[in-house]
Amino acid sequence: MTLVIAGYIEDTFHSEFDEAINEFKVEFGVEIKEEEEKFRKSSKNFGKHRDGIFVISDSMITTPSYTHRRPLVTGFKKNVEIEIKIKNPSIGNDGYFRDYNQYYIRYECLLSFAGSTLVAQHIINSVSNHLSDLKLDYEYNKESISEPKIRMPCESVNFESNPNDIYDEDFFGFNDSDLNKATSNEIISEIVKHSINRSIKSAQKYRLDSNSILQMKTDFILLLRNPITGEESIYKYTMKNKNGADGIVTVYVDKELIPHNKIAVIGMTNQFEEKAKKIAENAIKNGASLMEEMTEFMKNAILEVEKNGSFEIGFPIAIKKLNNKGLEREIIQSIS
Repeated sequence: MTLVIAGYIEDTFHSEFDEAINEFKVEFGVEIKEEEEKFRKSSKNFGKHRDGIFVISDSMITTPSYTHRRPLVTGFKKNVEIEIKIKNPSIGNDGYFRDYNQYYIRYECLLSFAGSTLVAQHIINSVSNHLSDLKLDYEYNKESISEPKIRMPCESVNFESNPNDIYDEDFFGFNDSDLNKATSNEIISEIVKHSINRSIKSAQKYRLDSNSILQMKTDFILLLRNPITGEESIYKYTMKNKNGADGIVTVYVDKELIPHNKIAVIGMTNQFEEKAKKIAENAIKNGASLMEEMTEFMKNAILEVEKNGSFEIGFPIAIKKLNNKGLEREIIQSIS
């Protein structure tokens, strides 16, 4: 089993504000009015800004035994770094398309999983193959005006399909707004959804029973931070299934965008999801560090499982954070 928790880091300027107030008092010997202090402390949104996104997971891999699950591997990587590469078309001075030998943008995202390691590895490979070979292309809107469009490796590319077309200087002069929309987190999240569904499509070929469906169930959390716009998003992908008229089971994933005042939980959701959400709600309400609170929650969850004689989750705890500095990592081996 697995436990993975992801959320948004909301930093504040409260401590900096307090330091400035104290320095002012010391230097000028002036007390701040009590009313001003009350107003500052009661202003819930004072000085708040988001400072990244994080994901926390255990690193235990288990296998079923006669009475319970037993440890198989510790230190297993459940939060995978995947590079997003979007290539830029090269247009020669003669107006002809040349190639895709330059990148418009390159950056990393995080994809975490809970469920079957074999299914997860297959899906992660598919997602990586898709995200590492994206191309900036174009399409025409209703007014026959060209707009930027990201193409996946499994899609046809207009520039490559029309080698004899000549493009003038203004054809690919997209403004920043159009480019940001075409490369937004929502677009990338849809590509990931496509990759996952394409990977598990093979399950539709077989008449899977309920036990087979349960064994292959694997959920994902995607963390995205666009380095151009600073847009931060967390998406949760939940694997589901439905019976077709022919009796063949269709397996697919639903995608959910996690709001900035919520967390995403996958893995041992029956036991820990509601508890984690309650603690997260209180942390956000009281201005506490959500990442620190969730880290403590993960520690306590592991101890609770161990106390019950189970090893469904375990140390080390892996923490990864995406912010304007890039990717940061931390490992907690055990409780000292």
